[in-house]
Amino acid sequence: MNQPVVYAETRLILGIPARFESNAEEVIAAVRRAFAAWPVADAQPRVHVRFHVTESGGEGDSGAHIQYEIPVPTRVIFRSGHSLVEADAVERVATGRVTRAMLGNTELFRYGLLEAATLFLLTRLDRIPFHAAGLIRGDGALLLAGRSGAGKSTLAWAALRSDAGFGMLAEDCVYIQTEPESRVWGWPGFFHLSLEAAAFFDELRSHEPFIMASGKRKIALKARAITSSPVKGHWVGRATVCLIERSGGPPRLEPLDSQEAECLLFSAIEEGFDLFADRLPSAVRPFLIPHAWRLDPGPDPSMAVPLLLEALRVSQDQQPAARPS
Repeated sequence: MNQPVVYAETRLILGIPARFESNAEEVIAAVRRAFAAWPVADAQPRVHVRFHVTESGGEGDSGAHIQYEIPVPTRVIFRSGHSLVEADAVERVATGRVTRAMLGNTELFRYGLLEAATLFLLTRLDRIPFHAAGLIRGDGALLLAGRSGAGKSTLAWAALRSDAGFGMLAEDCVYIQTEPESRVWGWPGFFHLSLEAAAFFDELRSHEPFIMASGKRKIALKARAITSSPVKGHWVGRATVCLIERSGGPPRLEPLDSQEAECLLFSAIEEGFDLFADRLPSAVRPFLIPHAWRLDPGPDPSMAVPLLLEALRVSQDQQPAARPS
């Protein structure tokens, strides 16, 4: 029997060559959409992602939700109807079958399966995930940390669409490389904003939300269209951390010493990020020196943008200049 035609492409993602293979050209089209900001590469792949596309498995195979199972820290299994994919960080391979129903659910397939399986493999190669949005201005970055629901993405979107000159580093998660030196890698491409954010931004009201793998309803937008200062190489060598905490009062910014910031950030690490609990504090620590910030963004995220500028300005004045790459 003839072997199916294999469509393939290798891209340099977070500085790591990742190869994507499938029997369906639509998968590679999805790869190009999801990873458009990352260059095509001829380098030897360090991770492989292989999806075999099948027809829908039968009644009820809507591809409406993805379940995750982590039997051991180095393996994750993705299930949705008749779609089943397994990622093995030891073998550095993600492989499995995907139905056309899942492939047709464009945003869920991109975010909940394609990106999720790829990142599971990449994060085991000295790319430690830190739950923070990332903004860049000049040669420094501001990492907006905080619990889920604190409004990190909404605040980052407000900064990007302002005239303050911010560029996008990441929407909800950055990836820290520790060797041979500290680097913060961004994840350019899409924003996933809550339905509540539409109350502040008119452009969100015409977008249809989609259901994420977590079951939350979000609005997906391409951030590249409004990012005025793209990050060369998608990484920075220096950054400062800003912890988002809401009190219900007006916008307020205050410095935190590095020990207090570390205690607040890592006293309770959220699910998923707890897989890196042993390495995360030491990876983030260099970006808490000489201090981090606590920010209450107030009732309107646009009102907090000048405070983001102030935090970045003060931190850049106090941090040593980044070494040239």
